[in-house]
This record gives sequence, C-alpha cells and structure tokens, in this order.
Amino acid sequence: MKTSSLKPFALAAVLAAAAFYAPSTAASAAHQQYAVSQLGPGPLVIANNAAVNGLTVGGLSGITHAGGDKFYAITDNQGSTPARFYTLNFHVSSAGVSLTQQPLVSDVTTLAGYNGQNFDGEGISLTNHNTLLISSETEPAIREFDLSGNQVQTLPTPSQFPFSGGGGAHGIQFNLAFESLTQSPDGGVVWTANERSLGQDATTTSAIVDNQVRLVRFTKNGAGYVNSAQYVYDIAPYNVPAGNFFATKGLVDMQVLPDGTLITMERSYRADTDKYEIKVYQVDFDNATDVSGLDSLVGQTYTGVHKKLLYDFADANFAPDNIEGIAFGPILENGDQSLVVISDNNFNGTQHTQIAALRLQAVPEPSALLALTLGLAMLAIAVLRRRSA
Repeated sequence: MKTSSLKPFALAAVLAAAAFYAPSTAASAAHQQYAVSQLGPGPLVIANNAAVNGLTVGGLSGITHAGGDKFYAITDNQGSTPARFYTLNFHVSSAGVSLTQQPLVSDVTTLAGYNGQNFDGEGISLTNHNTLLISSETEPAIREFDLSGNQVQTLPTPSQFPFSGGGGAHGIQFNLAFESLTQSPDGGVVWTANERSLGQDATTTSAIVDNQVRLVRFTKNGAGYVNSAQYVYDIAPYNVPAGNFFATKGLVDMQVLPDGTLITMERSYRADTDKYEIKVYQVDFDNATDVSGLDSLVGQTYTGVHKKLLYDFADANFAPDNIEGIAFGPILENGDQSLVVISDNNFNGTQHTQIAALRLQAVPEPSALLALTLGLAMLAIAVLRRRSA
C-alpha cells in the first residue's frame, strides 16, 4: 500500500480521537451538557393511610439514595409528632420505578429531640460515612444525624439567615428557608438555599415578581463544615393572572453534578387551578459573584449564576403533585444516571405522595459531534478509494 493511501486513514483516526476526547478537553471552556427525560409510564404512589410504627407516612419533602433499591425520605412536619425519616424500597430502571419484594415503606427513624414544632425537615443527603445531613427551615439549620436518629453536629448558619418571625425585614421568610440540600460526590462541599428571597434581599416575596435567593456553600473542614460562599440564583416571575388566590414559586431541591455544576428543581403552585408546575435546571457558576459578604442584595452590583432548563414536568405523562425532592438514583443499564423525585402530600387527603424517575443523559459537545462526523466521512472516503484502487 502506498504511504499516500494511509493519509485518509490517519486523518480519520485523528478526527475520531478528537471526537472521543473533546468532552473532557472542552470541560475547561464549557460544562458537560445534559438531556433529561421521564422513565417509565408514571409514578409509584404511597397510600395516604400508610403508617409505620403508628406514624403516618406523608409530608415527604426530600429523598436520598442509600444504595441498591433503598432510599431515605424526610418528613417535613406534622403537628407535634416526632421529626423522622422513612426507609423506602423501590427499583429504578429504564422502565421507570417499580415495587420490590420489600415493602415500599419498611421503616421509620425518629430524630432525637425534634418534632413538628421545632423541626421542619426539607432536604436530606446521605454522606460517605453513612450519616445523614438534614435541613430544617424552622430555624433554619442543617444538622448531621447518624442512621439511628442521634444528632452528630449542626452546621453554621450564615448571619444573613436569622429567623425573622415570618415576614420580617431581615432574615428568612416563614416557610421559605432551607428547602434544598445536596453535597458533592466526595462529600467535601454541601449546598443549600432559601426557597424564596430573604427579607433584606427583596422588597416583596410575591411570586409574581422577580425573586433572588442565595445558593449557600459549605466546605468540609476536618470533622465539621464552614461557610465558604453564597451566589445569587434568580427565580423568574410567576406569570399568573391577577386575582385573590394563593400562588407560589420557589427553589425546592438540588443535586451536585460531577463537574461542580448543580441540578436545581423549582416548584410552582397556583390555588385558582390547583395545579403544580415543576421544572429542572442545570446551573453553572461561571463569572458569578460570591455575595457572602453582603448582608443585603438591594442596590448591590453582582453577577448571578446561569441556569438552563433541562426538563419541564408539563412534558411528563402524569400530572405532578407537590414534587419537592430530587436525588441521584442508581446508574441505568446503558450507563446513564437516573434521577428520583418525590412529592410532599402535605398530609392532605386530596394530594398524593408520588415517586417517579428521570433519565439524565450526557449530551456530546457539538465539537465532538462535528469531529466524529468528519472522521467517519473521511474513513468512508478512504475505504471507497482503496476499493476502487
């Protein structure tokens, strides 16, 4: 074979290699992009009359994967009943969520010293050393518990987040605090956020206006954690008609992706239609300003995080209830990552506790697709030339 006849093969090989390596080498210039789609025909539903050890299963606001088919879900609050998390068992695959041989809800663990009066559990995340980080929006606070429900420590709450008594000019607004919670894969970083703006960061918390919340980062420091940064996350106005009815829109949960970007989930509700809207975004921090040194955002200059819509539950084949929790589930058969979501039924007989799953699929960089296409084209041309020679 002539040396010149090898050139198309060599070029094709180079282009194919570029296609293979482009996602990793491009990471410094652009974050990995994803597509999200629903898995399976619809959600599993926990019966509203379900109970374990006399404690009603409901108000499930956050969920975390404990390996295999096991998950933990945190209850927000129910009167003066004990604060608690439940052990759930269900299988996640490309076919969606399904029951296993274990009960869907098999156990309940109470959190020592806490009940629905002094604790409002919202976010939950299993650490690498088999403890649970759990956020409560009553105080607000993030605490670490062992799997028996004993408190290990409390993370330091930033000074901008005192409880204002509800509707105050400084601090969290009532029922709008640490709704979300997640940590990086190595456990070195923890994230949470207020559901809607702090009193000092906006003139109103009305859902129909633009609203800024703070993504709060904690960094592991020995056995404890320290506050390390805050970034502004914008919640767009909720476009609802004027009327005398309740409407809300806020940031309810998040997960950390391997490259440090976040998956966030926003939940909207309007009482006139009694409908929920749930949307999932990817968030990056490129050029974003750390505002941890600012007590108030009003009148300040800063750059917020950037978010991109990944999935709208309007495209799901079921009507979402009050979905508040999202977590990474098991890796699917084809290597894609699964996401699991859960809804809070508010201990309301007309609502439902839904468990559903999504597929998180990495999308190749455009440069990788172009290189792959060119490489395959050159390879085809080379083969045809050789055959015709």
